[in-house]
Amino acid sequence: MAEINLTAEIKAFSRLSSISRMRGKIQGFAIEDTINNLAFPVYRPVLDTSKPLLHVLMKEFKSRYGNELEVFPYHYVVEMSEDGGYNIHNTRPISQKFPANREWYNLRIKEDGLIVNKETQSFFKSRQDKDIQEMLHILIIGDSNLDVYGRDIYKKLGSYIIAPFARLSMIPTSPNIFLLNMGSKFNRKALVTASTTGA
Repeated sequence: MAEINLTAEIKAFSRLSSISRMRGKIQGFAIEDTINNLAFPVYRPVLDTSKPLLHVLMKEFKSRYGNELEVFPYHYVVEMSEDGGYNIHNTRPISQKFPANREWYNLRIKEDGLIVNKETQSFFKSRQDKDIQEMLHILIIGDSNLDVYGRDIYKKLGSYIIAPFARLSMIPTSPNIFLLNMGSKFNRKALVTASTTGA
């Protein structure tokens, strides 16, 4: 995998410093997978399995983006566990902004020739009120067009991450969950239900 040159701004915002701190309330929840990812795509592992894959993801990420990001950009990474459930890893301090802005997303879409789904197009076109750097970013290992997700993933994401942070930030859950280029196998309705009812 060829290394990608990161902008000075991306590098600066990847560091743990006062300039990379979130300034206000969390503005929403951006969920992406590794394969269809718009900001920092990583093409291996292709599918999530019950084998631990976080170390594989980190190795692939470094081979593509170099060692210039001080801290992994996503706040949470989700992978399947040995028992068929899901493990959620906190990989970036919650207080730190996501390092990529809308311009970086647009650059990656153009340079990688990524196909963007309708929900994502709608987000970039009509949700200019949302600062993508001030959202919590959740990365799911694999390809959401191919992986099959159990109920546990929605319950954990909805009950453990989205619902508590939505309450703290005083934002409604459903209109502030953004599935950025997520595939057809990921069930938005199940996530929204888990975020609002815990079920």
